[in-house]
Amino acid sequence: MPLWVVGMEYAHYLIVEKKAKVSEPYYRETNYGQGDPYEEFFPVNILRTWVYDLDSERHKLKMEIVEEFARQGVNYWDTEINKSTLEGIKKRYPDTWEEYIKKY
Repeated sequence: MPLWVVGMEYAHYLIVEKKAKVSEPYYRETNYGQGDPYEEFFPVNILRTWVYDLDSERHKLKMEIVEEFARQGVNYWDTEINKSTLEGIKKRYPDTWEEYIKKY
C-alpha cells in the first residue's frame, strides 16, 4: 500500500474517529533559511492538496474528514486551492476541472 494512502488512513482515524483538533496552526519543524519560521500552516491546507477521483473510496474518506473539519468550525470549502494543486487538477481533468473543484 502506498505511503500516502496509509497517511490518509491515519489522518482519517485521528481526525474523524478520535476527533483530533484541526483548527490550530502548526509551524515549520525545520527552517533551512527559507521562509518565515513563524508562518502558520493549517491542516485544512494539506487537505486541499488531496486530489482523488470523485467516486473513489479515498474521496469518500476525505469528505468524512471535511465533515469533521466543519464540525470543528473549519470551512474547507472557503479555503483557497493552492496554485500547484489547481494546475494539477486542470491537467488531470482538462474538460471538467471547474466542476471538479466544486466537489473535491
